[in-house]
Amino acid sequence: MSIPDELMPRYFQLTTGWHPDRVEEVTGALRTRELRPVDAKRLLARTIVDLYHGPGAGEAAEAEFDRVFKAHDVPSDVPEFVLHEGDAEDGRIELARLLNAVGLVNSNREEKG
Repeated sequence: MSIPDELMPRYFQLTTGWHPDRVEEVTGALRTRELRPVDAKRLLARTIVDLYHGPGAGEAAEAEFDRVFKAHDVPSDVPEFVLHEGDAEDGRIELARLLNAVGLVNSNREEKG
């Protein structure tokens, strides 16, 4: 959504893989204001996601974006980790040990480096 509106035609040309006629159709709709910039950006995002992740992936990504950034809901793919009793002392755990316990670093030392 942070692409400047005036660059949208170039983005459609370079990133979608569309035939030039389709690019002109969409960019023409942008010029005449038949297509709002925000709707063009959403179309661009869906198109690129479908291109790299398969048909329908763009629509799913858009729905997740709306859920998180419009509805302010928690992302659906946030991993959960369970800490075991021995991981923390008195309910406290050093950051390096926490990152190691959940698998985000390979050792306590790696986080500190």
